[in-house]
Amino acid sequence: MNFLFLGPGYPGVEGPSAGSGIGTYLREITQGLTTAGHSCHVLVWGKAEGRREQTVDGVVVHLQPRGYWRVIERFWPESRNVYCRGKVAKKLDSGHRFDWIEIESDEGIDIGVQRRLPEKTILRVHTTLAQMVEHKQVPVTATVRRNLARERRSIAIAPRILTHSALHAGELRARFAPRGDMQVVPHGIDLPANGHRETVGPPPGAARFVVVGTPDRRKGFDRIRPVLESYARRHGPCQAVIISRAEPEARNGFGLGVSVPAGVEVTWRCGISRDELLMEYQRATALLHLARYESFGLPLVEAAAVGTPVITTRVGVAPELLSGPVQKFLVDGDAPDACADALAPAARMREGIGADLARVVRERFSRRTMVDALLAVLASWGGSSKR
Repeated sequence: MNFLFLGPGYPGVEGPSAGSGIGTYLREITQGLTTAGHSCHVLVWGKAEGRREQTVDGVVVHLQPRGYWRVIERFWPESRNVYCRGKVAKKLDSGHRFDWIEIESDEGIDIGVQRRLPEKTILRVHTTLAQMVEHKQVPVTATVRRNLARERRSIAIAPRILTHSALHAGELRARFAPRGDMQVVPHGIDLPANGHRETVGPPPGAARFVVVGTPDRRKGFDRIRPVLESYARRHGPCQAVIISRAEPEARNGFGLGVSVPAGVEVTWRCGISRDELLMEYQRATALLHLARYESFGLPLVEAAAVGTPVITTRVGVAPELLSGPVQKFLVDGDAPDACADALAPAARMREGIGADLARVVRERFSRRTMVDALLAVLASWGGSSKR
């Protein structure tokens, strides 16, 4: 089959979301489909200086400059966030005759500007602007209210919708009452398909905890400092490795930008490669993930895939990943002492916990599992599972 994906960025190419969850998903699904013998194109916004098309590991990526019209900006602030994706996608479709066109939701900036959608369109809903507003990540301005209306319309007119968990699908149905058919295809990554890698393991001495993401209220990074303080006080010195694209002036969102608690050593890693990220997971005693809300939680799966225990709140994919004996690592992010006490046994039992988590990822969240699930859904929608 021939696919076109519309998204805000692609890893190694361009776009504000190239290195985030949406960019990672686009890389995994397109490379997985390409490996299975299908053809994939991706349309993203970018500077597109000179070269508007390039191939990355068999995936053809098209760059489209972001639209900006000064007159429209007066009446529609932030119009620079919208580009003519419908027009460009139609032109690409006329030349390549795609079987399916999947649009990645971009928190209000997606398909709401189009009057109607081709029947073969799929809307993949990652996170929503409504959820960001609910968790006080963005203030409610006139522009946000307009984008919320566009988001509601996008989900209302989409003929087919994909999301990554039954929990998230239920939230979307309750909030938006979509008319299109909604199906669940979980995210997946390629590591489990290659077998569980030998873990490097944390260095001897102080426990080493890794934190991944950007400082916003929804991600709960203001909870990190109290937990580290409690751990150092109750269990001894520790190291915290914070992997974030946040600029230095934004680091105060972690509560660790100016001062750090006694007994805690903090290291910042910015702009690292995927291999470096995986190595940091492997070197860690555990991943510390205390989000207030998470639609999926890709760092949880990435860390678990390489055998690193995860200490997390009950959000996103966490209840599915941490089932059975490791349920005790689902914590209350507003109880720092209890979180610190959960980190201690994770350090002692790291090898056994990591092997169990890696097995769950191999079985349920591999790239191959995601691709197979998508092809099965497309077959139910009338598309062939063969090229």
